[in-house]
Amino acid sequence: MRFFRPGGNLTGWRRFGFEVAIIVIGVGIALVANQWATRAVQIKETRQALDAVETDLIKLLAFASERMAIEPCRVEQVEFIAGRLKAGEGEWIPRMPDGLQAPGGPMILQTPVRTPIRNLSAESWKALLASETALYMDRGKFIELSAIFDVAVEIRDLQTQALVLKGRLAHLGMPGPMDADARRDAYALLGEYAAIEGLITVHASQMMQSLTSFDYQYDGRLPFSAPDEIDSDLFGAVNRRVYGDCVDISKFQPMADQVEAVYGVKVDLSETESDAP
Repeated sequence: MRFFRPGGNLTGWRRFGFEVAIIVIGVGIALVANQWATRAVQIKETRQALDAVETDLIKLLAFASERMAIEPCRVEQVEFIAGRLKAGEGEWIPRMPDGLQAPGGPMILQTPVRTPIRNLSAESWKALLASETALYMDRGKFIELSAIFDVAVEIRDLQTQALVLKGRLAHLGMPGPMDADARRDAYALLGEYAAIEGLITVHASQMMQSLTSFDYQYDGRLPFSAPDEIDSDLFGAVNRRVYGDCVDISKFQPMADQVEAVYGVKVDLSETESDAP
């Protein structure tokens, strides 16, 4: 206590100044401690918010990988129908490319073109924006994430538009006479649908580039329950059973790389190739 001993000999203004200094020092220490505690809470909340965001990013990467993998199948289906419409056959007989394996599914009526429809979630990003966490984020990362989720929302809207047009193309699943006017109408409808699906593909490609270059700060999680559940089905075998050999399994490589980075589990896509029917 030698530091405080001289204070006992001070009188008048000197003693008052000494006591004020002690109070100021104490308040300063308390403020610094409070700032440290607040900053620690901010860092924890930011990390938790970004963990949720990164989980959604991995789901978006899975979608983008799948979308690029089935792109050859999408092109094959559209070109197959367009070629038949342009051939000018008097009687329309519903046919599908040999590779398309699956039935109509929940839409009941089988559409002549099949593409995946996925729920692209941006809820974690919306929650982050609604909180104070956004104020503490690095500006560069904030802009990068905002651009990715903006594209995700755009793709989700385009999927809805494409789904409506798929329904309108369902009439091609019914046999019957089809004159030139009907063929032109169907061709125009197919063109509108193909344009929307093509825009989805462009967005998915851009999204994949952004997601593969993103600086992830994993906490050891991926949107799968356990590493031992990650098998080749996750990376294309299911898609091959739906679309056939046209699926480009190599497009799942970015997703496989992320699994290896987080879990240390090597996914051999060549094994998936052997699953092709």
